[in-house]
Amino acid sequence: MFAGEKAVQAASDLRPLFTGGRSVNGRSFEVFPTATVQILKKEARPKSVSKTAWRRGLLDELGIDQASLSNLDYVDAALCALTGLFALEGNFPTFGQAGEGMLIAPADR
Repeated sequence: MFAGEKAVQAASDLRPLFTGGRSVNGRSFEVFPTATVQILKKEARPKSVSKTAWRRGLLDELGIDQASLSNLDYVDAALCALTGLFALEGNFPTFGQAGEGMLIAPADR
């Protein structure tokens, strides 16, 4: 969590932090890969399925090539990029306090 906070701060030094509204264009924001998968799969991860397999399963369902995603960090990066695409289309809910940094997730499909 602390590393994530540092990353958000570093990004906000480059782009203003998204603090609410309907457009993320030109803004930095936080993404939570677990939320991305739960929303798009419409379920929490079953205890019998590993985090990696569950996340890769969503990418498989969406037809996303994973040949270069050699570890969970790359898988998470792909999920964050996917969330960014939803956000750029204006298709996202936000979590957090308006006026502070907001977490972005993809809208339910």
